[in-house]
Amino acid sequence: MQKREVNMNLNETIALLINLILTFALIAWIFKVILERKKISTKARMNEDLFSRFESPQALSEFLNSANGLEIIQSLRIESSSPLSGILLNIKIGIVLASLGLGLLIIGWLFPVQSRYFFAGGIVNLMLGIGFFASAWAAHKLGSKWNKEIMD
Repeated sequence: MQKREVNMNLNETIALLINLILTFALIAWIFKVILERKKISTKARMNEDLFSRFESPQALSEFLNSANGLEIIQSLRIESSSPLSGILLNIKIGIVLASLGLGLLIIGWLFPVQSRYFFAGGIVNLMLGIGFFASAWAAHKLGSKWNKEIMD
């Protein structure tokens, strides 16, 4: 009887450890995405400030044709920060979270002894994924509505 309890406690510990590792990996990935977006935003603001300092198009053209200007042009590659890219980012995050949540729910169903840990992590991740989908949907609907109002 005691061997079974020790085995169950070991299985629960392993299940909890797997759940914690997955959760921390997810949190690290979300922070990485947030930091990348801030970096892109900062780079775009710096480029905007740089180009606003030129008094005439001729001065800007002369600068861009210089060696320093060519370096600036090569460094200008930034990802799109349009509303559509934000919507797509939310969809990507939603897919990852919902997939992780569904995977944890399936693992909890397959291993009933440890199911409470997997079900808890699965439900949290699935709900976060659905929240990101809802955010993307709302952004799309509001963006479409605002575009119609601007066009009218």
